[in-house]
Amino acid sequence: MTFDRENSRAVLLISEQSRTAGFRDKRSGNFRAVCRISTPLDVDEFMEVYNVSVLTIECMEEVCADEAAAA
Repeated sequence: MTFDRENSRAVLLISEQSRTAGFRDKRSGNFRAVCRISTPLDVDEFMEVYNVSVLTIECMEEVCADEAAAA
């Protein structure tokens, strides 16, 4: 499977409840979820299926704030 590399980027979106792999449109910022991530193997499979070599990790504000407070 492929994705539009020119107009989107592969993203791992992390929130308190879930981790979701998908693609973020570079222009609009819209996120298209592709699969839920439960284990590191899920990440490997996502990257292999979509031929992704770089995965941007984004965390939702509440997750980032909690991690910053703990540091």
